[in-house]
Amino acid sequence: MNDPPGWLHEERECESGYLLAVLELADPVESVDSNSAVVKFTELDQEVKAIVRYSLVHESAATCTNAKFFAQLLGTIVDKGLEPYREKTGENPDSIYIKSQDYYYRISSLRVRDQVLP
Repeated sequence: MNDPPGWLHEERECESGYLLAVLELADPVESVDSNSAVVKFTELDQEVKAIVRYSLVHESAATCTNAKFFAQLLGTIVDKGLEPYREKTGENPDSIYIKSQDYYYRISSLRVRDQVLP
């Protein structure tokens, strides 16, 4: 990312006690199993896409000042990934992925203030 928003940082850049939200993604894979929920990158808003892109380049994306767009990411993951999977299977997925072009990126961790992605 050439010019990330001022509120977007690497997790280690936030002073102790000031980390409001963090996203960590695993290495890309070419396919996922049927026990996985998937959210398409194209379904994300621009600010949320910036979080994902930043995480891919820097191993994590975090904010020390403004968790608004991380909360939006969490809501989108629930609305477009978790809930459709639960409605279809009646269960929680083993993993949640973001699909970008030909690859899937597993969400290793998504924490927004006191909320954690299940």
